[in-house]
Amino acid sequence: MNFKATLKKTIAVVLSLSLMYLTTGVDSNAVTSSGSIARGIDVSKYQGVIDWSAVAKSGIKFAFIRVGSTYSGIDPTFDYNMRSAQANGIKTGVYIYSYATNAEQAAMEAALVTQWLAPYQVQLPVVFDIEDKTQTSLPNAEINNIINSFCIIMDAAGYYPMVYSYKNYFQGKIGATPWDKWVAQYNDSLDYPTPAFWQNTSKGSVPGIKGNVDMDYQYKDYSKLIIKDGFLDHNGSKRYYKDYKMQTGWVMHENSKYFFDVYGYIVKGWYVDVDGKMYYLNTSDGKASIGATQVDNFTFYFDPSGAMQYGFIDYGKGMKYFDPLMNGAMATTWFAYNGKMFYALEDGTVATGYQEVEGVPYFFEEDGSMAIGKEVSANKKTYMAGADGVLVELVPIADDGTGEGPKKLDAETMAAMNGIDLSTLNEAQLAAFMTAVDNYNALIP
Repeated sequence: MNFKATLKKTIAVVLSLSLMYLTTGVDSNAVTSSGSIARGIDVSKYQGVIDWSAVAKSGIKFAFIRVGSTYSGIDPTFDYNMRSAQANGIKTGVYIYSYATNAEQAAMEAALVTQWLAPYQVQLPVVFDIEDKTQTSLPNAEINNIINSFCIIMDAAGYYPMVYSYKNYFQGKIGATPWDKWVAQYNDSLDYPTPAFWQNTSKGSVPGIKGNVDMDYQYKDYSKLIIKDGFLDHNGSKRYYKDYKMQTGWVMHENSKYFFDVYGYIVKGWYVDVDGKMYYLNTSDGKASIGATQVDNFTFYFDPSGAMQYGFIDYGKGMKYFDPLMNGAMATTWFAYNGKMFYALEDGTVATGYQEVEGVPYFFEEDGSMAIGKEVSANKKTYMAGADGVLVELVPIADDGTGEGPKKLDAETMAAMNGIDLSTLNEAQLAAFMTAVDNYNALIP
């Protein structure tokens, strides 16, 4: 996603959301190490070259690794720390030290972080470290605008955002925030409620690291919130991840095809791609429909790629016609194709041979096209198909000895010869019958 190109729009959204998020007041409840679920560290270039094998053997389960800042660029040890920590089974999150003094600068920091993180798997939150002296004099509302700007953009990029600062800054400047909190207080306990992580000292000692290192406790389980592969519920919709990266566009999962928009959300219902191909993504689970599919009482047909197909298709249940003039819906009545008329039965099968449509007889060729102006045989009888396709039975009339041959017939005689009671015909049927009589008489010299 090109965040710079949409920065102004993003900032407007961020600022409006910030007003919703900003509240004041935090209850105080002491947190201790006894309630933690894992022990970890956070590191940067200042720890030098770390022996991550020794760190892992010491019992450290996670690490937050500094990605850099807008002042100094990417941390020179970031690549090594990310890859080596993960290679030794340590879960990794990342953090950026922020110098932003307004929402737009925070958005630029978020855009920069997403570029830096592109080659890496991020297994824990992406953290916004806000504590710099350039930010301490800002109004509380502006602090929250800055935080929300960064976190909303990171969330849109598919990462799980979190905020880091020291306890007094959370209480005095940030207040309540919807984002997870990593709180620093160097003490035997944390006087702040429900942190996700607690940084309890900057003077920790861990095998594999020379000198002091920040030590942290984890309290929130992210195993179902940050996943490597598969579907993840998010904001009432679903996203899809592969190698910890949110996917957009087409995704194959267990032989089914799905589509995710630029924000990673699953798309359902009708979808037209950039090539103009039409797809139907099931409204219950988002799967792309394959084969014959009923949507709103109409039947459509989709090829193995999920693209809707048009025209004549035989999928094992007789030839059907999917009409472009009906947006691809299967025909179930009369339709035209290449200047010829066809008739589809109620189940969509294209009619062939002798068929009566609302009591009127027609004949359809092997390709389904209606016979016009020709003699046809059906039901051991011979018919003439008129210009409108209506059939008239050709009844042989014996020569009466005058040598005049067959004679023209009036409607009553024709009806009697074919066993038809004219009084029982409705207006449309009577009109069709009279046309048949005219067609027959037109053949008699």
